[in-house]
Amino acid sequence: LRDYVRDSLHASAITSLTSGQQPFLLVTRRNETVPISEKVNLSTATDSYVSIDTVLTGFYDKGSILTDLIGPSSKWGKMYLGIDSSSNDITSIQLIRYSVSGNILDTVAVPETDSLDLNGTYLTDGVHAYCKLLLNMKDDINLTPAELTKWQIIYSGVPEGTLNPYVIGLDKYAVQTRSEGDTISMTYRFDNISNLDFTKPIKVVYSIRNESGTLKVDTVVYTTLPANQNLLFTYKIPTKGWVGKNYLQAYVNPQIQPEQYYSNNVLETTFFIEADKTQPVLEVAFDGVRIFDGDLVSASPLINISLRDNNRYLLMTDPSSVKLFLQYPGQTVPVQITSTNPIVQSWSLQQSKTNTFVAEIKPVGLPDGTYILSVQGQDATGNKAGNNTFKITFKVENKPTISYFYPYPNPFSTSTRFVFTLSGTTVPSDLKIQIMTISGIVVKEIFKEELGPIHIGNNISEYAWERNGSIRRPFS
Repeated sequence: LRDYVRDSLHASAITSLTSGQQPFLLVTRRNETVPISEKVNLSTATDSYVSIDTVLTGFYDKGSILTDLIGPSSKWGKMYLGIDSSSNDITSIQLIRYSVSGNILDTVAVPETDSLDLNGTYLTDGVHAYCKLLLNMKDDINLTPAELTKWQIIYSGVPEGTLNPYVIGLDKYAVQTRSEGDTISMTYRFDNISNLDFTKPIKVVYSIRNESGTLKVDTVVYTTLPANQNLLFTYKIPTKGWVGKNYLQAYVNPQIQPEQYYSNNVLETTFFIEADKTQPVLEVAFDGVRIFDGDLVSASPLINISLRDNNRYLLMTDPSSVKLFLQYPGQTVPVQITSTNPIVQSWSLQQSKTNTFVAEIKPVGLPDGTYILSVQGQDATGNKAGNNTFKITFKVENKPTISYFYPYPNPFSTSTRFVFTLSGTTVPSDLKIQIMTISGIVVKEIFKEELGPIHIGNNISEYAWERNGSIRRPFS
């Protein structure tokens, strides 16, 4: 220490002291070679002391004083100011104005008066929520600052609110998992815990972020909120397109109205959405019958196409979700059938009941030949009814015939049904089957009305003939 005092502070008198009981004083300036003042007392008495009386010359002729952030304010009042200054002092007052969100808007000069009404002229309620005062001082003669004796701004405070998840129940904000198309519903309560009103309607900004980067921002306006009251509100999220992990943030009054604190106005929750991967079910029937590939049908068939989706949340709304094509004999390019085609009898979405698309087409008087019907459909998510387009080949023969008639089963022991194929445009009005012995004796006549429903194409009767046990003769 003695070396530092001698070599760095250049205090030679102090280095000559011989006892730790000898008082000394040193006034110096960093990097100076000669101290401003140095005094020692060589006495070791317990009441010995040393004093210095010297003048220090300053380097600065100006400076400033800045207040902390003042506010937030719902109503600005007056500024009270007191400054003691000499003739050489030059002073000025500036007002730094801040927005509700705490950002600097601008700086304006204000007059140096004992009392100044700030409201309306210098600060606007609802626009300027915060401010700072800046006092600039200068004295290039004596290098002494003016003395600030009073520095005060009067204002009314702002309300304070907070989200209260405990009242709703913390379990309500646990991670939820839903199927795509279902609705996420979140309920919140915002409490005004102050004695001041939120005088404007409360705005809540909802932000939904998907792990893929998708972002949706929605602003909902609710009512005003009086002092010591609460606001209960629910937000619903349709989940179509939000497959995967999602984050929902609710931000009440996001620095729109002045408030004491905003950090307790934010609540974030997480939810998962499972993708809809179930394929819809496609069914095609000709005159009410599901035919096999290559079957014979009427020349004027009623073709029913239905596409049913089991997802009860994502309802089909697009009439073009079903593509229908008909390829005529001798053609290589099929014709697309749309809802405006004359052969279309109905083309509708019955989503309110079964989430099913239904189309009925009835071509009239088709010429003989082989046709190909192609159908493909998709649900609201885009899932197709099958990996490949459904195709069915059918034949038309306009000449009325009955062919391929035989009992089934054959041979039989107790009863048999009748299999046959009808061609033509309509089912014959009269039809009779006779069961005879090989000698020509009729043992049974069966009429059309007994056979059950029949149609153009392949048929098997509902009626089953039971052989009488007493009859032992062969039949034809």
